[in-house]
Order: sequence, then structure tokens, then C-alpha cells
Amino acid sequence: MNNVEIEKICKTIYVTKKFIKENTSLKDSNGNPYKVVLSASDTFATLLSSLKHNCIRIKINIFEDMKNTVTKEFCRNAIMRNKNAENCSVYSLCLLHELGHCETVNNIPKNYDRIKSMNQIFSYNENIKIRNLRYFCLPDEYLATQWALNWLENAENQRRIKKLEYEISKIWQS
Repeated sequence: MNNVEIEKICKTIYVTKKFIKENTSLKDSNGNPYKVVLSASDTFATLLSSLKHNCIRIKINIFEDMKNTVTKEFCRNAIMRNKNAENCSVYSLCLLHELGHCETVNNIPKNYDRIKSMNQIFSYNENIKIRNLRYFCLPDEYLATQWALNWLENAENQRRIKKLEYEISKIWQS
């Protein structure tokens, strides 16, 4: 990776952090906005830490890699659930999904054991497509995606995400 790419990644992170602060309701118990820590990845998006220490940590793929099977299946699944997702970039869908984890953390059933559920999914001898679909149905994953899709229902939010995508496209075209 050269200096120009690193600069573009930094600008993309900056624009995305600004978008998150302006377009989400993520605040601590005192009403203060959470600090957003966003880092680039060459894999798929992951929520590193949800709402701990008044900080949201999101690791997200800056490079829209549809070769990644999980990312590809996630996008197909989201589009099947809501046609508005069709108009979003992979980056935007993944970002909104990860924000959805933060926004819905209090809606997850108290008796939900993610590790146990993940172990069950990966204990099946199934093809990757079926395994991914089971993963997307986990309560926290389903709620995060549903939050993202609900957010996209609003025309103003669709305009906001398009603005973000435009700003990012300008960075990468220069």
C-alpha cells in the first residue's frame, strides 16, 4: 500500500466518522455522543466492541470486495429483505449493519448466548451458503440488519447515504 492509498483510506474514515456522528443517535447514559473509532480492513466488516467505555469500535472494509462469500451473501440477504438496499454500496450496507449492532444491543434477548449459537452453526457439516444464512438469522445479526433496512426506509436517510457514497467516490477518483 502506498502513501496515496493510505491518505485516501484516512479521508474515507474521516468522512465516515462524520456521517456516523451526524446520522445516529448513539449516546451514552449522560446523553453525550460516543467516540467513534473506525479502522480499515481488507476483510469484511466487524463490530469490534459495542458501546464499551463510551466508544464505538467498528472495523469495516474500505475496498468493496464482493469476492468475500460472507459479504456477498449478506448483501443478497439484505436486498431480499428490502429493495432499498439494492441502491446502496456494499460499504454502506456493511456500515449500516455494524451501526445496527450498536443501535439494537439492548434489544437482544437476555438469554442469548452468541458463542454457543456460533458453535452450533459451525458444527453443522453444511455448505457455506447455508451456514451464512443461519448466521444472518442469529438474533444480534438479524436485528442489526433489520435496523439498517429500517433506516433505509426513510427517504432523507437514503439521501444521506448517497451523499456519503458520493463523498467517498470523490476521494477514490482523485
